[in-house]
Amino acid sequence: SFVNKPMLLSDYQDIYIKYIEFSKKLTELQQISTKASKDEDYFQFQFNELNDAPLNVNEFEQLEERAKYLEHAEEVQQILLEAENTLNNENTSVIDSLQHIENSISKINEYLINNSNLSTRLGSVVIELKDILYEIEQLNNHDDINPLELQQINDKLNNIYKLYQKHNVTSVGDLIKIRDDYENKLLNISSVDEEIISTKKQLSAIEIKLNDKASLLHKKRINSAVSFSKSIKNILSQLSMKDAEFAVDIEDLPNFTKTGKDKILFKFSANKGTETNEISKIASGGELSRLMLAIKSLITKKQLLPTIIFDEIDSGVSGKVAGKVSGILTEMAAKHQIITITHLPQIASKADCHYKVYKVTEKNSTSSVIKKLDTESRIKEIAEMLSSEKITDTTLKAARELIEK
Repeated sequence: SFVNKPMLLSDYQDIYIKYIEFSKKLTELQQISTKASKDEDYFQFQFNELNDAPLNVNEFEQLEERAKYLEHAEEVQQILLEAENTLNNENTSVIDSLQHIENSISKINEYLINNSNLSTRLGSVVIELKDILYEIEQLNNHDDINPLELQQINDKLNNIYKLYQKHNVTSVGDLIKIRDDYENKLLNISSVDEEIISTKKQLSAIEIKLNDKASLLHKKRINSAVSFSKSIKNILSQLSMKDAEFAVDIEDLPNFTKTGKDKILFKFSANKGTETNEISKIASGGELSRLMLAIKSLITKKQLLPTIIFDEIDSGVSGKVAGKVSGILTEMAAKHQIITITHLPQIASKADCHYKVYKVTEKNSTSSVIKKLDTESRIKEIAEMLSSEKITDTTLKAARELIEK
């Protein structure tokens, strides 16, 4: 079950990425919707006000022309009536007079010099005047003026002029653009609400899948916790901690995380009769070093990591235990590249390659240097680790034995 767990976790995390993506999308949509809801009444009012106005360029022009006419209707009617009477009065009709002149001229036309076309021209004038008279009669006979019409038209025009001022524009076309913009904003609010519903459905389906994977992960972890704890205790026993206790607590979380819905807590006790507690609260430096080595050695058996770095994994470890630590590190090095930073000769002596890191001070600057040691240099370095005093033949011999062992 432990081997299959990484694949199960990978499947869970693929779904988790979608879960985060859709959760973020839903949050953003809800924020947009919340802001839009505050603005919706304002948008609706502005749209209704513009939509109720006669925002049609041709209609607006006709209203303006009609208003001008109605404002001077009395004067217009009076002048048109006078014109009609002048052109068609029974006693002094201009048309009849011209018609009479035309008839008279036609009688003497053949006696006029150069065959004058006065008669023809007068005939054309008579025809044009009759057409003008007909149009004047139509205007006088078919324009029933309603006293309320001018007021109604002015109300409509004043409404549009107020909208000009309100929106700081100068044409009906501009008002139409503003009205359409408000309409689009209202449609967008509606579409956001629909998208929220759709996103919630998608997120719900993802949550079901994610919860199923999280439940499987939980069961796998429960099953693996016992064998994992047992393996840790076996390794600790090899590292001179026979009475150590190790346990894995798995608690349910209310929300999804990147690794599931579990809170995993490692508990530890180094001595018999001591209750297990969180590692950070109970383990000493040396105990923590051995425990971390035990955990990492198990993890590396399941994960093919190319390189593992241990930074002073031997902190607080005695010489006897250091030899056992080096044995575990050597075993791990069979499948991984192990880089270990150490001050213990028992561990340094087991390495395939040995590098010395030291500081060099020149004038006012200090720099770090790393140097690969050859066999003789390595023996000398191990001897220095073995003795805090001057290197002797005895420490050199012991160093050589450590490396060759």
